[in-house]
Amino acid sequence: MGSASPQRVEGVDLVAGLDSRPDLTAMTPIEFEHFVRQLFEALGLEGWTTELTGNDGVAGS
Repeated sequence: MGSASPQRVEGVDLVAGLDSRPDLTAMTPIEFEHFVRQLFEALGLEGWTTELTGNDGVAGS
């Protein structure tokens, strides 16, 4: 083992790599519906939201 000084390396921005994805479990049903619509639209698909019906997000007949 020599007595050489440690070599410095370039810094890494760890904050930029933190996960900034939304917490889906913390979203309200309305927020989740809008999130999914925006996701579909970002993928080039058609998306829409509907008026509130009080069915807790259950769609269908």
